[in-house]
Amino acid sequence: MDVKRSARQASVIAKVSELLDVANVRAWLGGRWAQEGQGGLDHGDQGEIVFYIFAEDAPQVRIILTEGGFDIVDCMPNSFAAVRGRFYIGFTILWVDEHDQVVTYDDRFDHGYHWPRDAFPEEKALLLKGVAVRAVGAAAWRDNLLAVGKGNARMRQKQSKDFSRLKSLVHDRM
Repeated sequence: MDVKRSARQASVIAKVSELLDVANVRAWLGGRWAQEGQGGLDHGDQGEIVFYIFAEDAPQVRIILTEGGFDIVDCMPNSFAAVRGRFYIGFTILWVDEHDQVVTYDDRFDHGYHWPRDAFPEEKALLLKGVAVRAVGAAAWRDNLLAVGKGNARMRQKQSKDFSRLKSLVHDRM
């Protein structure tokens, strides 16, 4: 466990959240950081930082991040990343389909994942470095891990360790 690295990551997440809040952009923290914040993982290296944002906000988010000292890299149709120093922050773009469901697509738009209605709560449930942050709901994240990991053995193996902890978290909150 690298306590200093985790503290630096938490600071970067808090800074990005503050930048987006000032611009009235809704963003949800995902991945291991969201799980950790909701009690689903042990303290330790939370790995990559990933946020979810709506498609209509993506151009504004890129501008905000650039003005905040980040470089925008790895631009794909449904994602991009912001880099500053050693920090790489992924941004996954959320779309709303014709049925008013939130969906993420792969980068070829030939496969989509429909998120449950409670996946992206309005309230800010996490507190990192004194900054309130929105996070993807634990149950929705669990369902996403299952769906995404179905066809990908390597990803399934990587996620299996965290999934049991996340499953117990979701069960405890029901």
